Amino acid sequence: MAIELVSCPACGRKNASDRTICVACNANLTPETGDSIKGAETTSDPTLANPHPTQNVKAPTVNWFKAGTLFALCLIAFSFLYYYVIFLPRLERARVERETHKKVQGIQGVTIQGVKSAVDL
Repeated sequence: MAIELVSCPACGRKNASDRTICVACNANLTPETGDSIKGAETTSDPTLANPHPTQNVKAPTVNWFKAGTLFALCLIAFSFLYYYVIFLPRLERARVERETHKKVQGIQGVTIQGVKSAVDL
């Protein structure tokens, strides 16, 4: 699709042929006399046709469902990681320490009772 361009008579900047005012200097682009516009050319450059491309660009939207789902999955993954990597090993270590402590107390109790019985003899 070719776009017709018109040169501004005041500054020489190329403008789309459907514009009535120059985008650079705000000069009048409509011809004073005659039906045709002098200096009209065709080009395939879309940046010249729309001098303000940000006006037609849609702002990026956030898909809250996807963002919420991703957050929930990350939270679940972190919970499993914490439970299996941090919580369970600590729980097992505490259980082993309790059992070891009971065994040590049991051995000390037996030796203390043995010493008392030897003293009584």
